[in-house]
Amino acid sequence: MPLNLLIVGQTQRAEAKPLVEWLSATLSTAVQEHFTDLTLALEAALRTNTIPDLIVIVQSQPDEFSSTEIASLFAFAPLARVVVAYGAWCESDGRTRHTWPLAARVSLSSAPARIEREWRLLNGMPGSEPLPLSSSREEVFAVDHPVCEQTTFEQAASPMTVLVISPDPAYRRYLNELIAAAGHRVDAGHESVDYVATIQEPLTPSPSPRKAGARGEVVDRLPTTTAILFDADPWDDSRPDQVRSLRQQHPMSNIIALMSASHPQHEAELTAAGVTSVRTKLGDQAAIVTAI
Repeated sequence: MPLNLLIVGQTQRAEAKPLVEWLSATLSTAVQEHFTDLTLALEAALRTNTIPDLIVIVQSQPDEFSSTEIASLFAFAPLARVVVAYGAWCESDGRTRHTWPLAARVSLSSAPARIEREWRLLNGMPGSEPLPLSSSREEVFAVDHPVCEQTTFEQAASPMTVLVISPDPAYRRYLNELIAAAGHRVDAGHESVDYVATIQEPLTPSPSPRKAGARGEVVDRLPTTTAILFDADPWDDSRPDQVRSLRQQHPMSNIIALMSASHPQHEAELTAAGVTSVRTKLGDQAAIVTAI
């Protein structure tokens, strides 16, 4: 018996098109229903007495769906698996709004992996455990982005030295583990480098290995590396200048910018400043490794 898939949202938008096409091709065995309005979707399901097994919400704008609609959704289909695939304008909703459970939210670019996991769960495939809607941000991250012994990559034929620049200690550790799992060398000696002091101003070669930071502290100069993972979040107008400073210091290195949600304008500015490529911050792990 085919499973029922309910898709709700502005699926005609350009940023949602890749996900919609992926759903059509990958979950072709499901009985799919598409609606723009959540209330209309629930009314249609009630009329036909059709309970969806998997519900994919495509959220394009903050407050697009009311708390009343969301409560009605979970009351109508309490056993359904729910994935809220949010677009770039909804990136901060998990911090500023709490209408959707954190465990249900995932960026549009990362949604296929989450949906595929839910699909395996619904089909009773081994190795798929449900993620409770009450899960914390850390628990969601751990399930969506397993590393170390759970992650296997084709080991790099020529290991590179990779430097991670991020103001987020947890995300920095995650990237370091990802790099090591792929067989590259992690520049762990510079993990505590002051983020702002390191890239606030252009760095030039100096016989001294240390320099005063932007706020007076002493920090190590950036080492010679073959790749740099640059966390471009949160975005502000100084990011392209920081990339130019990195490019000046490392003219031959790959600089990969990582963003939670890549806006075309920001991506163009980073590329013009010297970034080699832009990758989704919490997207496919292999895409980040390949970019190195």
